[in-house]
Amino acid sequence: MRPLVSFSPARSFVCAAARLAIVLTLPQIAVAQSAPQVEPDFQPFTLEPITFDVDGTAQEDLVLVAAYEAPAGAPVLVNFGSRSQEAQRTAAGRPAPSIILGRIAPGEEADFGVDALLQDTLDAFIFAYNDVAAREALRSSNPDMFRRLIEGGHIDPPEGQTARALQTELARMNCYRSSIDGLWGGGSRRSVTSYFDTLGNGSSWSDPAPSNALFRSILINGDVTCRVAAAPAPRSTTRTQSRTGASSSSSSRSTSSNTQPTQQAPANNAAEVPRAGVFR
Repeated sequence: MRPLVSFSPARSFVCAAARLAIVLTLPQIAVAQSAPQVEPDFQPFTLEPITFDVDGTAQEDLVLVAAYEAPAGAPVLVNFGSRSQEAQRTAAGRPAPSIILGRIAPGEEADFGVDALLQDTLDAFIFAYNDVAAREALRSSNPDMFRRLIEGGHIDPPEGQTARALQTELARMNCYRSSIDGLWGGGSRRSVTSYFDTLGNGSSWSDPAPSNALFRSILINGDVTCRVAAAPAPRSTTRTQSRTGASSSSSSRSTSSNTQPTQQAPANNAAEVPRAGVFR
């Protein structure tokens, strides 16, 4: 730094003392002017000059230099006026301002202790609630991600469509055999019971009312094929025919036995019938 003070030791400090004396007495003068005219009682004010011990011969124009020395460990200022190529903008919906240390790849939340699925993961794996082909493909390729999507409610039907979606799923598995109208009645409830009975893994569902929880359970457990109750077998006609034949024979015999043959009149033989009259 350049010199801050430059003066001769004796002259400069005497002048400084004089200026200080004037400053200190100004308030007293101002008060005296506003008050009644009273002779001010000034106290003598003296300021002894500050002396310095200088090695060597004292010079008339001695210069004192004051410099600032930064303490150890002071923070270093960095110019952030320009942005490096590694800087990334904060995506919409994330805290701002924020410092991005790195990105979690889709499906790797568990490796970083993140419980919820991030939006990038949902964008990569999510499928429509009624897309059976995509559902079965993810179930085969990534069963853990499939279960997390279902249990997290990311595949739930739209609001107000739960009953219709359940009827569609159960009808596809032949458990529901009525019209898909979204009206949850006795047939719909019986189809839920039929599904879990056919599933055969010991699970059941105590409340067959339409709900997202029921829909998730059916998707996680997978498809079944409900059996249709066998139609009653037609009665055998052999015995009926035999009975009919026997009845006809009996009726025939009865008719023949009850019918008497018509007796024919004897032939008119003239030799055998005496004739009345006079013989001559």
